[in-house]
Amino acid sequence: MTCVYAPGSRCPEELNKMITFAQQWAEDNGAKINYGKEKSEVIVFNETPGQKKERGNTVWAAQARYPHRHAKVVQEVSSFRYGVATTSRLLKIVGLFCRI
Repeated sequence: MTCVYAPGSRCPEELNKMITFAQQWAEDNGAKINYGKEKSEVIVFNETPGQKKERGNTVWAAQARYPHRHAKVVQEVSSFRYGVATTSRLLKIVGLFCRI
């Protein structure tokens, strides 16, 4: 299966490895990733129904090591808001507002 889940990842497993790498880098360097609602989310762009079916109910999670080994689950969403723009799964800007 060739599908794009994030720049540089070709499948759900690769994206989960990238999320884990970021988590472990943060642990090693005294940083913290906020996994709270609307802070860290996954959105899958342009996924066909066949790809969605093949992927099933993927759990997006970083494998944390501190203070003990555990999963930090990242929620999958169908749209997200970044600044003044709302983006949907189809890479469409749903609403964009600017002030000059």
